[in-house]
Amino acid sequence: MALQLITCKRRSGTYEGKPYDNFNLYCADYESQNKSLIFGPDFELLKIKAENFLTALGRNVAALNKPEIKTVKDIEGLLIVPVYDKFGNCNDFTLSLGEGAPKK
Repeated sequence: MALQLITCKRRSGTYEGKPYDNFNLYCADYESQNKSLIFGPDFELLKIKAENFLTALGRNVAALNKPEIKTVKDIEGLLIVPVYDKFGNCNDFTLSLGEGAPKK
């Protein structure tokens, strides 16, 4: 299940006295089988801890080996395959250049 990255937001603060630092990735799922969709892609929010996100990003940027992809802002529009832990939390991902949104 490859999703297309649309937006990335960094959120940090404290919740119930515990600090958090997350990246929220908003992704479009063009292959969704959601029967309630009338048109357009389904959307999914991937929340990943900053430490895990930055580690995965560094690994993926090196693997893609594209000089134009260096920072977080450069991954907009790329395809992402999330990896979940046993609790259903996104803790890793793989990026690919892919073809992006399907053509009509």
